[in-house]
Amino acid sequence: MLTPEQVEQQLTRNQLSFKVATQDSDRKNRPKQEVILGYCINQVASNNPIEDDLSCHAIRGEDGEIEKVFFGVFDGHGGWCCSQKVAQELAPTVAMELEHVKDPHDVIAVMDAIENGFLKLDHKIVNETVQQVLESPSRPLACSSLLPAIAGSCALMAYVDIKERDLYVACTGDSRAVLGVRQPSDTKDGHSWSAVPLSFDQTGRNRWEVRRLQEEHPGEENTVVMRGRVLGGLEPTRAFGDARYKWTLDIQERVFRLFPSYRQPHRNYHTPPYVTAKPVVKHHKLRPEDQFLVMATDGLWDKLTSDEVIQLVGALVDGKKGQEQSILDRKDNKISTKVKAMLGTVTGKRGDQNEEETELTPANLAPKGPISQVRQFTFKDPSNASTHLVRNALGGGDDDKLAATLSIPAPMSRVYRDDITVTVIFFGNQDSTFDFLEASDSDGFVDI
Repeated sequence: MLTPEQVEQQLTRNQLSFKVATQDSDRKNRPKQEVILGYCINQVASNNPIEDDLSCHAIRGEDGEIEKVFFGVFDGHGGWCCSQKVAQELAPTVAMELEHVKDPHDVIAVMDAIENGFLKLDHKIVNETVQQVLESPSRPLACSSLLPAIAGSCALMAYVDIKERDLYVACTGDSRAVLGVRQPSDTKDGHSWSAVPLSFDQTGRNRWEVRRLQEEHPGEENTVVMRGRVLGGLEPTRAFGDARYKWTLDIQERVFRLFPSYRQPHRNYHTPPYVTAKPVVKHHKLRPEDQFLVMATDGLWDKLTSDEVIQLVGALVDGKKGQEQSILDRKDNKISTKVKAMLGTVTGKRGDQNEEETELTPANLAPKGPISQVRQFTFKDPSNASTHLVRNALGGGDDDKLAATLSIPAPMSRVYRDDITVTVIFFGNQDSTFDFLEASDSDGFVDI
């Protein structure tokens, strides 16, 4: 068992927090308002090395003021090669596409630009590299350049146009973004916290995704998704890389000759591609009541519900300390009613999923997400909301459970927990109270 000191070291090793304080324009003679106050990040690995990655990019004006920001979390699988490449290149690729948008008020045009950026990067990873390898066959070249294509990664990106106060969230895979909204209420604090999903998990358990794949592959309705997975193998239905679900059989055979460790195609592989990197994009105009956005890989959502995550961060913002007991009841689904109430402020493209549905649970598989149980939540991390969430996901106020969970070494730890990457972005207004006590001197952004 790890000692309490070792537990703290493991939980806080990768935590960082940054003050930003971006401001929108002063159009119509109104005073400038803060848009982003700052953000917190943290990663706790289960795999060795960690397969998750994250990114924080910014575009600055001539005066050095931040005009646009891009936050990303990337859940790799089959290694870290794909998630690392996407973390480095996705925001710059999307930024290039956004340059072609003439009117920033044209929400559909912005969404199209974001989609194009995702698809262009995936095409580069999956198709351009393999063509280069096949045109100049070389085993060392194949091993070095094809690893990002053979591995895979989910991608979740939040793009904020500071001047317009526009938030766009683009999701490819099963990482998740949830908005924390503070609403007036008759409670002792004078307000309550609501969770508003800005993405929906794209897996073989999502009815919308199952229906989409069955329509795209007529005649394969019984095999395109099996046991909640694409062709019975891959859980996310959208991802970067994963060339095994995208390349033609001919290309896969030619790669196998160069790269013998490459796995043979799946059974029932007839009409590729079966997996796409095309994201589902949502738009939201930031309002004073929108306090923070939580972005995290599915390692967090395996342990906490969306509503619990928002309540935990909201209570931290309110200055809560100590511990409390929570009873999780899967039947008490509060999220759907809140999503319906928010329709009209969160918009997407016609035909995209706009509200949560009960996920499919294939036979002989447990439901995805936390199971019904009594848990102890704790409030020990007032200056880093990401660490606060990871701590409560892995044990909370139960110190023995937390130590035991973190003590299990890789690769055995993957049976009990996944890599966890969390970014929490705080939006600014006069009522915001989160204190970045240990904030870095820089804003943490990589400039584009």
